[in-house]
Amino acid sequence: MFSGQSYAAENSHHSHGGSSNTSDVKPDKKFIADEALKERMSSILSAMQIFNKPGSASEKKKAVIPTGGRVESVVQDIFKSCKLAPDADAAIHPILGEILEGAHLLKKGDEKNGHERIHKALLKYGDNFEHSGWNHNRSE
Repeated sequence: MFSGQSYAAENSHHSHGGSSNTSDVKPDKKFIADEALKERMSSILSAMQIFNKPGSASEKKKAVIPTGGRVESVVQDIFKSCKLAPDADAAIHPILGEILEGAHLLKKGDEKNGHERIHKALLKYGDNFEHSGWNHNRSE
């Protein structure tokens, strides 16, 4: 079975001793996201918004597998280019692992579960990282 968290741990370019458990507790202070992370997370959000736009079911169905591939590619790029402070780095990796798991589900054609997993991870990102202009809410 594919596990995004284990993928994140195995492919992390460094370790900061943080727990890989994803917590639903919001931090007292949000972590700082650098411009590269903000750009890539916005790209993931943009890719996922196709499922919220009006359009035919067949158009959306055709987009599921390519969207999974696109999201996976962006996450892998984040892992390669990550230059966050150690605490922020430790916080982003489980979120990215969840996004990867969702992308994997999309690539298998499972839009409902893949979308839900990525949606929750994007909410967690917004709760944990300072990203001006981040516009993802609980109803998307």
